[in-house]
Amino acid sequence: MDYNLYSLFCVPVLEADLKVSSEVINYIHTLEYNRTDYNNADISIRKDILEDPFFEDYSQQIDILVREFVFEISKFDEENVALERVASWCNRHHYSDWSHDHTHYNSFVSGVWYLETSEKCGDLNVHSPHNGFGLPLDHSKTEYNQYNSHSWTLPSVQNRIYIFPSTLRHSVCKNESEDIRSSIAFNYYARGILNTEDNFIYS
Repeated sequence: MDYNLYSLFCVPVLEADLKVSSEVINYIHTLEYNRTDYNNADISIRKDILEDPFFEDYSQQIDILVREFVFEISKFDEENVALERVASWCNRHHYSDWSHDHTHYNSFVSGVWYLETSEKCGDLNVHSPHNGFGLPLDHSKTEYNQYNSHSWTLPSVQNRIYIFPSTLRHSVCKNESEDIRSSIAFNYYARGILNTEDNFIYS
């Protein structure tokens, strides 16, 4: 029997590649880091590293991808909304380090750019806010797919960049490699008039 299948109310995640140079790797190793309260990662003290003139070309390319995600894919009104990068920092995960399940507060769009990766360094997991049927149980499945999964794994690959709504819950698996996994994470905020037919929100 013929049928149509709609993937409704989905959460978009943009995937692209942004080439990492040896200069970038050398630069992030010069940064100062603090250990997290969870003792599961190093986070750069500086929280605006993409504002550094060193990253100007990379920042512009990330800006283009974020704009594509918001205005071309998600179809926000570019006349009423402006995007501002409000934070960017470097993460380093050593052997056995990981990242807990979290969202990014005080931001609109977030992303991560993988700089140093290796086999078994731990992949990015994104988590659904609900199961497909809204039931308080995890029903048995013959296979997992985008319609029935509670989480989805995206590979942590050097040069890979992922961009997603800041409300999307995500985590990173434990680094089972002896090599450091490093990445740059970033947040953007929407400023302007975020409007519907019945009300206006000024940001």
